[in-house]
Amino acid sequence: DTENPRPVQPENVQEKKEISKMIDFNEEPLYPTAGVVTRRNPVIQTSGPVFELKLNITDSEVVMLADTAQWESSAVILRSTTVLAFRPAWKERPLSCNLNNAEVFSCVLGKEEETALSIIDPVTINLEIWGRGEVVPASKGLLDVNEDTDVERIADIQLQQLNIRLSYHDAIMFRHILNSLPKQAQEALAGSAETRVEDANLQLEHPANVRSQIEQLASLGFSKQDCLKALQNSGNQLDDAALWLTQNASPQRTPSPTKSKPSEIEMFLGNTAVSFSSIQLKTSCVNLVVIDDCKDADCPLLELSLASLHLKQKYDRCGSLFSTISSSYYNRALSAWEPCVEPWQCAVDWTSTKLGSSGTRNTINIKSVDVVNINITSAMLELYRVVRANWGEDYYNQSTDEPLYNIPQTPPAFRRRTPFVPFALHNTTGCTLMFHTQVIATDNRKDRRNRDQSSSLQDQEEVKDWKKVENGETAPFMFANRGKQRHQNTHQHQLHQVIVRVDGWREVKPVSVDKVGTFFRNVNALRNTSSLTEIPPARVVFQVSLEGSARKLITVRSALEIENKLAVPLKIRLENTALKVADVKEFELLPRAKLPVPILYCWAKMTARPFVANSYQWKFSDKQVHWCHILDSSDNSLELHESQHAVSPKTPPYRFCVAVRRLGFPQEALAIGPGSKAWVQPAHLITFLPPVTLINLLPCQLQFSLQGTSNNGEVKPGSETPLLIDTSALYVLDFYLENFPGIGSLIMQPGTSAFEARIKLSDNKSRPLYLNIKVSVRYGGSVFITVFAPYWIVNKTGLPMLFKQEGDK
Repeated sequence: DTENPRPVQPENVQEKKEISKMIDFNEEPLYPTAGVVTRRNPVIQTSGPVFELKLNITDSEVVMLADTAQWESSAVILRSTTVLAFRPAWKERPLSCNLNNAEVFSCVLGKEEETALSIIDPVTINLEIWGRGEVVPASKGLLDVNEDTDVERIADIQLQQLNIRLSYHDAIMFRHILNSLPKQAQEALAGSAETRVEDANLQLEHPANVRSQIEQLASLGFSKQDCLKALQNSGNQLDDAALWLTQNASPQRTPSPTKSKPSEIEMFLGNTAVSFSSIQLKTSCVNLVVIDDCKDADCPLLELSLASLHLKQKYDRCGSLFSTISSSYYNRALSAWEPCVEPWQCAVDWTSTKLGSSGTRNTINIKSVDVVNINITSAMLELYRVVRANWGEDYYNQSTDEPLYNIPQTPPAFRRRTPFVPFALHNTTGCTLMFHTQVIATDNRKDRRNRDQSSSLQDQEEVKDWKKVENGETAPFMFANRGKQRHQNTHQHQLHQVIVRVDGWREVKPVSVDKVGTFFRNVNALRNTSSLTEIPPARVVFQVSLEGSARKLITVRSALEIENKLAVPLKIRLENTALKVADVKEFELLPRAKLPVPILYCWAKMTARPFVANSYQWKFSDKQVHWCHILDSSDNSLELHESQHAVSPKTPPYRFCVAVRRLGFPQEALAIGPGSKAWVQPAHLITFLPPVTLINLLPCQLQFSLQGTSNNGEVKPGSETPLLIDTSALYVLDFYLENFPGIGSLIMQPGTSAFEARIKLSDNKSRPLYLNIKVSVRYGGSVFITVFAPYWIVNKTGLPMLFKQEGDK
């Protein structure tokens, strides 16, 4: 043995292997003792077959219909590839489930590709039920006699990032599906319809006393048919029928509640191989985006983000949550997200305690060391008001005139969603224009460096995408085609630009239309001439505004606008002799309206006249409206114009004021002089308004007259009236009220400034009444006279009030 020990070792190893193979784990194990009491250790199987069920389901779909009676009904589809492993003998990990690329989307059945809208973006979800604790606890002698060897199990759900997009129509559809599920389940269950028919027959065929006896016997657990047969065999004797049932019928099986031991832990799915006591969810981020697609909108509304989420819920209704919470709202005017709740790290736990036999007490604790920063803006409050009104009108059907439709009811879930076009371009230039769109990413500097190359490539691709818009037309358009995953690029820094080419001018530089506002571009004519007499360079204005609740309307116009603040329409005459011979254009301007001047007629000679009752009784004013000499806002002017009567020259002329103001455009870069051939670019607003406006803020009618003339009238409470007075001369206004014969006068000097005064009126008993008058000058010379009482009583109690002057009856 000492000379050659090595051959012996393999024999020993072989003997050990043979011995290990002969071990039978099904035999009775040893019984180690600990003191007096003997305890049997669990058998540990180190090898041998373990039952495991594996299911691989590829591209599975779970479809839930909103209305089974409709062929093209709205539906919610859950699509995923599922891998399921079930091991009932392995208590530590009995179940594991993997959902690869699981997604939930809504669509119209039969038109999935065209109408699919994502609700949950594709995500991989891992679900595993695993045990926590010692599988083989150490022996403790007498203390482990009643030791429970069950393992506490947890349903663990893990995923990377969960993006949920829920819209108004989705919520309506889910509500409709949940309301219809019980009905569909009852109809799908076998025999449910027959049971209802049998119960109905029992109620119709037998009198009330027999039905009462059947109900008493059925409470013992027997079927109603057996109870009826027992009554018939026993002559409607209740005791004999009960005895007959015990001998000839068997009661229906009802699940009896299991009595749990005090030491046992209550679990979900109790008494099964996959029972567990708590659920926990771990994910890096959960984003919930609420979308407003009600009526004329389809844009994001609110986003709630839960970062580093750890959620745990136990069977006894106790749980906890750890996360960083933040929230943002979508500003539609800026096309950008604005923070509503700054990132806030907190911990929330809740408990439920039983009080006696029926009552419970719920407690919620919130712990945080961070400060909660909440931002409330006027844009957010306005958005809340608009969305609340639109959703309320659509949900309660308040848009209909019939009172029956005012009852709250769910709108039909199979209603088709009208495709929303977020942009529209309105042409008011007076010429035909063409445009196309482009999207530029500005996330990093590399994109900015490569912007020229990308834009040149886009131009080559988008040459065929020019759209033509005639004068006065509106063309809706989109920057990106409708996709399955809605509003995914709202967090990306992108510029949505429009390139416009007006007929006769060159192509303008790109204009971003993401934000509401007024933008302009200077553009040269196509044919450059030395005399500058054919087509001058122009200034094209892009006015971006919200139309409805979400659509952006881009109005392309000139930089010269006209507004009418008179009580009658105006006829505007444009003589474009500077560019073309005998080119005259006339158009009507309604009261309280504002219109842009066509680009080709911005430098035309402008005159105006009243257009009363579509007649030509008033001539055009002799003065022309000039704006080219106003190069700064300090040069704003106001002139008094007169239109003579065409039929009777003795009729007083129609007087109106013309105010010319320069808006906030940049100053002219070129030196404009008497001998200069440069064109002054328009940047002005021309306003037609009365010379004097009388405003009545009294609760009664105010009567007035102009001394020395036949001009008199009255003003209703809360209204205003224009006075066509020659403000270049002195004039006196007399005021009087009903039951107040005393007249109060106001003397107005030419070129007056703003002031306040009091006038005295008297009643039949010569008691004075003082009224306040406020005179203000606007637009550089137009006078506004406001008459109001010195004391006001505002009643906000919701109840009628009686009051009187002290010392008066």
